[in-house]
Amino acid sequence: MNDRSEMDNRLRDRFSNWEASPPPRGWDRLQGPLVQQRLGTLLKRTRLMALAILLLLIPAGYGTWHFLFFSHGGAEGVREGRQVSIKKGEKVTIQDRTIAAAIPQSNTITNATTSTQAVESTRPTDRRWERTPSQPDPAQETILIPNAEEESPPVILETPPGGGILSLSSLSTLPHLGPWWAPFGPGQFAIQVQAPEAPKKVIDPKPKPRPWEGYVSVLPLLNYSQIQPNKEDEIFMLGISGPSMLALERLGYRAAVGAEIPIARTRWQINAEVAYTLRQGAFNYQYQLSTPDEIIVEQQDDNTTVLKPLFSNREGSYEYRTHAAGVQVGLNYLISGVWADHRLTAGYEAAVFTNQNPFGSGPGVSQIRDLDLIQQHLVTVGYRMDYSLSRNFSARFQPSLRYALQSSEVPSGYFSLKPVSYGLSVGLAYRFGK
Repeated sequence: MNDRSEMDNRLRDRFSNWEASPPPRGWDRLQGPLVQQRLGTLLKRTRLMALAILLLLIPAGYGTWHFLFFSHGGAEGVREGRQVSIKKGEKVTIQDRTIAAAIPQSNTITNATTSTQAVESTRPTDRRWERTPSQPDPAQETILIPNAEEESPPVILETPPGGGILSLSSLSTLPHLGPWWAPFGPGQFAIQVQAPEAPKKVIDPKPKPRPWEGYVSVLPLLNYSQIQPNKEDEIFMLGISGPSMLALERLGYRAAVGAEIPIARTRWQINAEVAYTLRQGAFNYQYQLSTPDEIIVEQQDDNTTVLKPLFSNREGSYEYRTHAAGVQVGLNYLISGVWADHRLTAGYEAAVFTNQNPFGSGPGVSQIRDLDLIQQHLVTVGYRMDYSLSRNFSARFQPSLRYALQSSEVPSGYFSLKPVSYGLSVGLAYRFGK
């Protein structure tokens, strides 16, 4: 009788200590070798996920670097082996290191085309260049090449009235523009074509194109959600392990129909879309029951009896699938148009979601049920790259970070889904507003 009373007291003390302890924040309050092993695994996965997201954002970083350090005001890039026709009022940017290195360190004045042989003589006066045409012709257009160094004089070249052809052979005799390290840097030089005003032509009135673009996109995605255990009286949670980063259990998709409207003549766009999103998840968890599986009675040397409760580690699993439909509005900012359109995105989505056929094994699974439609509010930030495949089709790559303002996607009382999830999407977009 005394043995059973002592066992009851021990169990009552254990439950009292468990109830009095603060709720665990993730895994920082859990103990045991299994927890330490799971912590190490989660740490490795977190590092791999951070590295993957960092690598995925390299295109966005390159686009931002190009936007900050290269001219992008409607300029056309001139690269080696390519000829570009220069017209009135058009700006051309040289951004090829090979071309920059081929330009010698001299101030020779030459013509920009091979069709005109006129050469100008120059002389320095007060840090300026005065040009003395050998054959003055007021109808000729001039090309002004500003020097990258502020104190250096500009160089003026002449071309025929219809414009000129700029190629690597003609650039090889131009003066070196920029500081001494320019051949090793981006090699950016602006060329502005200037000419007398031409007579205005009568343009037939045509309907203006729509200032918006509609699109349909289908994006398979990988969902990364963090799940933490809740404090329960029935079980002691030991650990949670999810599938690998590229496992099919994470695979879902997002289908959307939307429109993008530019804001005046800026790089900003207003985005609105109606979307359907399928997300799914699966994880395993380890736990112990609050009641011991076995009680060992040991007789000590001093004739005292010691009761040792034994708790065995158990495993459970859980899978769920979430269907969500919502409306998202947001802003896009074009950071670069090099090779593809690179945009930063931010938006707000109001959606309703439901879980379908959740199942698993272990305690608490019986509490899981299909849910009615539940409102959900999300904030999304991310990066989007659209690579044009044709006039209307483009390949879309879109890693994003979604923050749910309310509602857990896991209806079981033993787990809760952190309101942060990572999404990696690769798919196709079709534009019908061009």
